[in-house]
Order: sequence, then structure tokens, then C-alpha cells
Amino acid sequence: MIGALAISGIILFAAAHAVAFHLYLPSRYAKMTLGIDYALVIAICIAAIILILVRRIIFLDREGYATIAVTGILVAAYFFFSLEKASRVNFIRTDAPAIYEWLRTTPEDTTVAGFARVIDNVPAFGRRTVFGSLELMIPYKKANYELIAGRMTKLAPALYAVSSQEFGQTARDLEIDFLLINRDPADELRDLETWAKNLPQLEPTVRWLKQGGKPFFWALAESCATAGTATHVLLDVACLRGESPH
Repeated sequence: MIGALAISGIILFAAAHAVAFHLYLPSRYAKMTLGIDYALVIAICIAAIILILVRRIIFLDREGYATIAVTGILVAAYFFFSLEKASRVNFIRTDAPAIYEWLRTTPEDTTVAGFARVIDNVPAFGRRTVFGSLELMIPYKKANYELIAGRMTKLAPALYAVSSQEFGQTARDLEIDFLLINRDPADELRDLETWAKNLPQLEPTVRWLKQGGKPFFWALAESCATAGTATHVLLDVACLRGESPH
């Protein structure tokens, strides 16, 4: 039995690398580690108890009833820790399919920027480069962390400015093609606050928005939109600069 489990584990591990890991992003699996660990442990326990249960199914003594009860608890726990959480995991599905589908039609060197958290999934589902991503900032390498931190620190004051002039020049210098934002200003502020927890340099921009500051792009969101969902919209940077859109 142990040999069969080992072989099946190797097969499943190889299948994951062949299929699921094509959607890999840093922390995409790590942030779900605890739930996945629980699911694996519970699944193993269920399998073992089912074997015991089958042997006792004919003679339901006190131990047999206890085994059934424990199995029921473990099955419920399995659904809670694995299936319920898995249904919301970003590496299984996405909340912005229309945006990612549209991005896949753009040139391969397209770069997407923004502070909306859904941008974390652009490389996986949209197959395009992101200017910066909170998941990618995990400091596996200090240089990588500092690169993204520097980029986003430059982007924030220009993006959330009153006028598009500063953003236009910044976007041109940084070679940004599209901007991914939340439709709701409150959601946009919330995501920027999440960034600010990792980058204190963004705090002045957060305070300005909380004081009622209105970034220039809200007035252009409809006219410069290329794709969107009920909660997010992808804006053409060339349009934001007053140029011909892509």
C-alpha cells in the first residue's frame, strides 16, 4: 500500500508540474499552504479510516460507529479546508476573464501597470508582462524587490495626480502600455493602501486620496477603456496621454 501511495504521489506531482505549475507566480501556492496541508492530511486520514470502515461494515460494533462518526467529521473538514477555499483561489479561476482574454490579443511585449490586486494574475491568465506586482515583490532577491519598489514609487504620484501631463511623461519613460484599475475609487484606495503597507513611500499619495484628491484618470475611464468587468477596467495609456489609442 505504501508503495502504491508513493507511486501515485509521484504521478500526481509530475502532472502538477506539467499542467498546474504553468500558472505559477511567487506566493501563488505559498499563501494557500496551510489550507492545502490540512486538505492533504485530512484526505489521507479519510482514506485510512474508510479502509477500516469497510472491514467493520458488516459488524457495526461500538468501534464501528465511532469510525463512522470520525469519518463524517473529517469529510466535513475536508470540504471546509479544501473545496471551499479552492473555489476562490486565483490559480484555479479568475474574476476578470474578459480583461485577460483581451490582453492575450495584444503584442507580446505589452506591459500592464496599476495598483489593483488583480494585476497579480496578468502574467498567468493574460500572458503579458506587468510593470509591478505585489506578489512579485516577495524578496527572493533583494535586487528584484528594490526594482519593483522603485518602479511603483515612481508610478504612484504620477498616476494619482490631478493632471495627466506628469503621468504621460512617466508612462512614456517607463514604457507602460495599459493601466488596470478598479472601477470603484474606494476599492482603488484600498488596494493602494495594501501596497503602502509594503512601501511607506506611497503614504503621501494615500493621504492625498483620503483627503478627497481626484486622480485625472477617472474622467477618462470610459473613453479610454479597452476591456473591463463589473469591478475592473483596462485603460489605454496612449489614450490617457491624449494620443491615438493602441
